[in-house]
Amino acid sequence: MIHTLQVRRKHARFLVLAVAAAGFSMGAQAEYRCNAPSLPGEERACELAKLDQPDQLRRFVQVTHVTLGLDMADFVSQSDLRRWEEKRAQESAKASDDRTATIATQVGSR
Repeated sequence: MIHTLQVRRKHARFLVLAVAAAGFSMGAQAEYRCNAPSLPGEERACELAKLDQPDQLRRFVQVTHVTLGLDMADFVSQSDLRRWEEKRAQESAKASDDRTATIATQVGSR
């Protein structure tokens, strides 16, 4: 369980960094498509971003990148990044609390 949480945290950090890097490197080229999505694929990507599902969004964009030309930076706003980072921090804190409680229980039962 702890290993899974560590892997998820690493993926979340990588995703945040990758999206931020893509946003910075794309600069003026990136167009936030969620203001007026015109294709069904864009609508789905915007829905995933708004539902705070960055891993699903990343997978969706990877699968459709060649056929639809979708790019992660087109669907992630600064507020999305902030929300995802806050959620990641909360999950990390909860995982830390759970580990502490488990250790305390193990120590107390000795």
